[in-house]
Amino acid sequence: MRSVSLLILMLYLAVAGPAHVVSTYRAHPGQEAAYNRALTEKAGPVLDEAVRRGAIVSYQFLQQSMGAGENTHLVIIEFPSWAAVGNLDQEEAEIAREIFDQSFADWSGEFRPLREFIRSEIYTSP
Repeated sequence: MRSVSLLILMLYLAVAGPAHVVSTYRAHPGQEAAYNRALTEKAGPVLDEAVRRGAIVSYQFLQQSMGAGENTHLVIIEFPSWAAVGNLDQEEAEIAREIFDQSFADWSGEFRPLREFIRSEIYTSP
């Protein structure tokens, strides 16, 4: 019965409309400018191409201006559906290889010295 309930939930979410993944990060001390540059120069072109291909609808990079500082950055990615959320890593890998001639591990690895991943959450419309 539990697997049937889970299947029904997954089917509902797959067709329920767009899903937004909100990921929070903390830039390492003294690395905020470098992280902002990496977002613009490395992540931006890959996500722009993902938008062009229809893998995602839109994205936004936000830097905290005020607050406690536990998170310095948000990355918000809008997907056309819940089902599309799981496909982004593969899509990013292909795009990073095409644009930067790098493997996904090398491309994504450039962010590790600049920031700490805090968490990701998925939101859908009520």
